[in-house]
Amino acid sequence: MCEQEFRDGHKSKCHKEEVHFGILIAAHCFPGKLLLRKHMKIHTGEADFMCLFCGKCDYDKNSSEVHVNKHDNAAPYKLINRDPTSTTRLINRDPTSITRLINRDPTSTTRHKPRPHIDYKTDKPRPDIDYKTDKPRPHIDYKTDKPRPRIDYKTDKPRPHIDYKTDKPRPHIDYKTDKPRPHIDYKTDKPRPHIDYKTDKPRPHIDYKTDKLRSHINYKTDKPRPHIDYKTDKLRSHINYKTDKPRPHIDYKTDKPIPHIDYKTDKPRPHINYKTDIPRPHIDYKTDKPNPHIDYKTDKPRPHIDYKTDKPRPHIDYKTDKPRSHIDYKTDKPRSHIDYKTDNPRPHIDYKTDKPRPHIDYKTDNPRPHIDYKTDKPRPRINYKTDKPRPHIDYKTDKPRPHIDYKTDKPRPHINYKTDKPRPHNDYKTDKPRPHINYKTDKPRPHINHKTDKPRPHIDYKTDKPRPHINHKTDKPRPLIDYKTDKPRPHIDYKTDKLRSHIDYKTDEPRPHINYKTYKLRSHIDYKTDKPRSHINYKTDKPRPHIDYKTNKPRPHIDYKTYKLRSHIDYEI
Repeated sequence: MCEQEFRDGHKSKCHKEEVHFGILIAAHCFPGKLLLRKHMKIHTGEADFMCLFCGKCDYDKNSSEVHVNKHDNAAPYKLINRDPTSTTRLINRDPTSITRLINRDPTSTTRHKPRPHIDYKTDKPRPDIDYKTDKPRPHIDYKTDKPRPRIDYKTDKPRPHIDYKTDKPRPHIDYKTDKPRPHIDYKTDKPRPHIDYKTDKPRPHIDYKTDKLRSHINYKTDKPRPHIDYKTDKLRSHINYKTDKPRPHIDYKTDKPIPHIDYKTDKPRPHINYKTDIPRPHIDYKTDKPNPHIDYKTDKPRPHIDYKTDKPRPHIDYKTDKPRSHIDYKTDKPRSHIDYKTDNPRPHIDYKTDKPRPHIDYKTDNPRPHIDYKTDKPRPRINYKTDKPRPHIDYKTDKPRPHIDYKTDKPRPHINYKTDKPRPHNDYKTDKPRPHINYKTDKPRPHINHKTDKPRPHIDYKTDKPRPHINHKTDKPRPLIDYKTDKPRPHIDYKTDKLRSHIDYKTDEPRPHINYKTYKLRSHIDYKTDKPRSHINYKTDKPRPHIDYKTNKPRPHIDYKTYKLRSHIDYEI
């Protein structure tokens, strides 16, 4: 019916009758005035006897004495029952002590009140009530008696950097000043790259929309870089990236080199035509002086001028620019074996000795093949009627050549043309090579299959030895064998031919930070140093809050068993 609670059932009944049903006093009769007065104290709430040790008050002397004697240090005290209007005190039994427990007079202003910081049911302190002021402590949760991180325990004011729903820190609020940190996005709690985390000012070289670098802004000075196009973020070739000044030899519109400008001196180059950007041959590119042997109109060489000395050459006709054959180009003297009218050679005259050559027919100026041009003697290998070679006759010895068929005059491939002996590597029936026979040694080649004449990949063609890294059944590479050393590679699984991530492929040594069974990272091992990280639990791979992850030392303000804050330890100190 109301929120008031009573320990005694009779008190509760009287309260209901008096407050909620309008009955003034319980209908009880007593044989004496003393008992009636004691009963009335139940209704008036008078408690004249208070315990010196815990502050509990009672309206009955005997009940209070029983309570006081429960305390271990209550032996020297004695409770005396007195009239509420009396000034009688609770006398200390020890004659040397001056300590006294004063009986509370109902009319006095020092009347006893309940202590809110003590739980009336359990007689234990309530952490959420301040024992000095009896006021609630906002930083303690009244339901769980646990600290509320979002309330400052000194000022009892909310801490903005703690989320009031989750009791977790809000990264975008500075825990020292309780002001927003502009470089942290308040929605995602992630850093915003375009804001400087030290000065909280925008960084011009970062695009605020995409959080990507803007190449045309210098990240050190935050000033534009002229050699970068601000629209495309590409280099502008016509701007020097060191001095930020234009480069004359680069066209500012097309960013392409201008050939007629020297890229070193930025001066015009005379040997380049400034209109067409094509070299002008009649100008020497080294000296920028005219070349006499080049025609300045046509830019073509003039053959009758020597390009080295720039002097006329007699063996070249200056009108036609064609060679004059009857003039020796070395000595500039007439050559008798050349007809001066036609400038054609006279074959029957030896160009060295200017004497007739018997093997040349003087009428037709055609060679006579059956005459040896060196000895001027008949050559048996030449048919004197047809003047054609006879292939089956050796042109050196004039003897028959076995490797040539005398009927068809065609080579016989299965005969060695040097030794005139059969060649095993050629099939005598088809005259085709047999790939499995070495044509130099006439021995079988193990790396060639004698049935199919196809290479066998698992045999090395140089050494004719098996190659361990090739599977002899499938002729496919075996990844677990190194093709250079023919030794197993520990970082390859021999069953699946897949990489084993827990083995370093360079050193072939185990990597402690990789689990050899699951191939997953082991968080409690540092991947750089391969040493254990004490702030990570090696069984669960989860962080241990009571260990500082930077120093790997215990944090006293965290309980190492429950991982909860120990409120009696200042986490800042």
